[in-house]
Amino acid sequence: MKPWWGIALAFGILLSGTGTAIGSDSDPGHAAQRIRERIQVDMKLGNTREALELARRYLSDHPKDRRGYFLEARVYKAIGKDGPSLRVIDRGLSLFPRDSDLLYLKSSIFLEEKKFDMARPILMELYQKNPNDPGIRSDLLQSYEGSGLVRTGQSLSTNFLTGTATQPPPPPTVALLSNLSDWTLSSDVYSMLYPGGTSLVVDTRITTPLYGRNHFFAGRTEYLGFSQNFGNGTNDFTYAGTDWLLGHGTHLLVEAGDTRIRPAPGLYGRLDSVQGPFAFSLQGFGNMVWGDYGESIVQNGLENGMVVSASYQLLPRLGISADYWYFDYSLENGTLPFGNLHNTDGMFDLNLSRIPQVDLIGGYDSWTVLSSPAVSDRVPILLKQRYFMVGVSVEKQYESLWTLTGEFGGYDDIYLNLASYETSAGIAYRLGSRWQFFANAYYFNQSTIVSGSTESFMGGFQFWF
Repeated sequence: MKPWWGIALAFGILLSGTGTAIGSDSDPGHAAQRIRERIQVDMKLGNTREALELARRYLSDHPKDRRGYFLEARVYKAIGKDGPSLRVIDRGLSLFPRDSDLLYLKSSIFLEEKKFDMARPILMELYQKNPNDPGIRSDLLQSYEGSGLVRTGQSLSTNFLTGTATQPPPPPTVALLSNLSDWTLSSDVYSMLYPGGTSLVVDTRITTPLYGRNHFFAGRTEYLGFSQNFGNGTNDFTYAGTDWLLGHGTHLLVEAGDTRIRPAPGLYGRLDSVQGPFAFSLQGFGNMVWGDYGESIVQNGLENGMVVSASYQLLPRLGISADYWYFDYSLENGTLPFGNLHNTDGMFDLNLSRIPQVDLIGGYDSWTVLSSPAVSDRVPILLKQRYFMVGVSVEKQYESLWTLTGEFGGYDDIYLNLASYETSAGIAYRLGSRWQFFANAYYFNQSTIVSGSTESFMGGFQFWF
């Protein structure tokens, strides 16, 4: 006998002796596994009737197997029968109350039915057990966004300069959740350097967990001004307020505090509403510190005014927006009128790529400050400009921990006949489950708010406890 015949014969004997263990359906565990696999294959092939029949039979034969409940519920969900699916899930959860697969499937049905208040407690429980699961994080965020309880866009800091502060890069999705069951301590620092002066603003606040539909917060903003012509000075604003949901997608934030400049309290309010492709925002300022410039801080400047913004998503990748600002400025504790600012702009945002996110942005801005010649040189704000701009913005996220951003834009001021450019770069980092840090730097070789170049820096942190 040739050697290879002996090897084949021995291998055949081995197979015949162990056939039941490796391949025969007479092994109950193996037979059950094959049925589960057939159910999943039938679902992928679209054979839902066969998959449902097998799933029912499997659960009938294996009433103590949690996988049977999951498979049958999953098939019902796939064919659009959410009611039977939920009933099967509840039967399974009565036997296996903490089963993650059944709970996650139940929450996904609630999300699809837009029952966000029912999905959220389930997802929060799963998130606490699996904080690094991207699917759970994404669905939990969706449950908050769908109810309008979370703001996912960048919003104007209440006590930083209006519209000209460099905004921090959007935090990763995991940071947007903000651990809404926890208290939050946050601090933001903003500084602008320009010819002849510097402004520095530090805002620190503590925010409560979500009580129903309300957040409550209290904080303090410190203003430091440095000026070659007027020396140095400080101001501060101690405040408290609340941010709550009025209706689906509509938020109202109000705060009041002591500006220390004159007896009247400082007031700020903001109304935001997002309804489908349309978004609207109205902000109001009353007796607030004019902290945009070193000179305005040193001279105890105050501002009253409003900002109206609207945007519309024309196409999935194309949006347009418009803003109007009106501000009334004064110096010397409100006793010296400085003038009024009128600013109107229109912008477009065209998304060129999703990953990384690359946007082409552009628009037109008209800025006019009506100020008496006797006081207009006390704060170096540009009194008039008309410019077009176009730029490219890039954002890249890494493993829900890092976010890197960059921007470069060009400007053509048709009033001053000047061409200029600006560039910025930012980073956000999530450290563990409690800390979020960000920093951003910005350079403008010919600013649109003062004459000459400007540099601005913004950074800060959030801590959940």
